[in-house]
Amino acid sequence: MTSKRTLFVPFDPSKAQRTSSDRRPRSDNRLLCQICFKPFGTIQALRDHIGDFQARQLEIQQLTARMLEAQAHLPSLENQHHAICNDDGGGTDNDEDDDGGDDAGSGDHPRLQCPYPACDREKLFNRRQGLLRHFQSHVQCYETCVFCRTSFNRVRLFLIHQCKAKTRVDDKAKEYYMKERCAQLRRYATESLHQMLAREDTSHERTRKRGHEVMNECSERPSPQMTTVDADRWFPVDNSPGNEPASNMPQVSNPNTDAVAFKWAWNSS
Repeated sequence: MTSKRTLFVPFDPSKAQRTSSDRRPRSDNRLLCQICFKPFGTIQALRDHIGDFQARQLEIQQLTARMLEAQAHLPSLENQHHAICNDDGGGTDNDEDDDGGDDAGSGDHPRLQCPYPACDREKLFNRRQGLLRHFQSHVQCYETCVFCRTSFNRVRLFLIHQCKAKTRVDDKAKEYYMKERCAQLRRYATESLHQMLAREDTSHERTRKRGHEVMNECSERPSPQMTTVDADRWFPVDNSPGNEPASNMPQVSNPNTDAVAFKWAWNSS
C-alpha cells in the first residue's frame, strides 16, 4: 500500500509574477513630502515636487539679496520718522476707511499746533486732519506686516506702508486683518490726539481765568498813592446863575476902569 505524501515547495514572493492589480500603488504606501505632507504616487513625482521648491528657494534667495541691497540705499527709520514729523500729513494713506471719527467741519477750527510734548515742529496746521496725520507719527506701535513681515514702531509708518508682497498673493484673511488693524490704530491715535488737545485747552483756560482773577484783584485793590477824592470838597462851585463865588484873593485893580469911574464921580458932584 503506497502512502501519499504532500510535497512542500518553498515560495519566494519576490520572484512571483506580479499582476496588473499588484502593480498599482496602494493608498497606504504612497510617498509623502516631509515638509507639506502632500502624497505622491511615485518617487519621480516626489523628486519633481522637491526640485520645484528648490528652484523657488533659489529665486527667493536672489530676491532677498536684491531687497537687502535696496534697503541699504534707503534712509533709516529715524530719518523717515523725522520727514513724516515735518510733513503736513502727506502720504499715500487716503483714509477711505478711516474710522477715527474726525469731523468734516474741522476745517473751520483755528490754526492748530501739535500737542505732543517732544515735537519740535513750529509750523501750524490749518486742518485737524493734517494735524491727525502728523500726530500719528508720534504714536508708538509694535506692528508687523503679515505679508512681508516688516516691523513698524510708528502708527503713521504702518498706515502708509504699501506692501508689494500683498499683490502677489490672494489671502482674504490677511487683508481683512490688516484693514481692521489699521482702523483700530487710527481710532487709537485720534482718541489720543483729542485727549491731548482737551488737556491743552483746559490748561489754557485755567491760565486765562487765573489772569483775569489777578487783573480783577489789582483793579479792585485801592492804591494809597492813587486815592480818589471828591473834587467838590476842595473846589466848591455854585452853579446858580448870577452868583459868583466869593474869593479870598485880593482884587487886582484896572487903571483904565478906575480912571473912568473917578471922572464920572467928579462930574456928578
